[in-house]
Amino acid sequence: MGAILKNKDVINEFDVIFTYNNKLYIIEAKTSVFEGLDNKKGPLLTNFIYKSKALNNNFGLFANSFIITLDSKEEINNANLERADLYRIKLLTIEDLYQNNKLVDFRTIIQ
Repeated sequence: MGAILKNKDVINEFDVIFTYNNKLYIIEAKTSVFEGLDNKKGPLLTNFIYKSKALNNNFGLFANSFIITLDSKEEINNANLERADLYRIKLLTIEDLYQNNKLVDFRTIIQ
């Protein structure tokens, strides 16, 4: 947790990075993928997707990348879902993490 990658003068922090069954996993954890703008939710997800994609390039094609948020899937527009999918970034929402009134074992998600 909190791993740092320094590339030239740019420093990037990973929220969570780990290996499991010889595979690399990179997780961006966000309480919300929105910011408040005049009592409306403005999107930040596009920025998080591009940042994740850029950071994954440092690890090659086999990094498994996730953006995890406590927002609901209903709040996320299809364009961002498709963009994340295009970049091979799995977007997990509260519905993916919390099912049947309990937290999901993350190992079931990544298998």
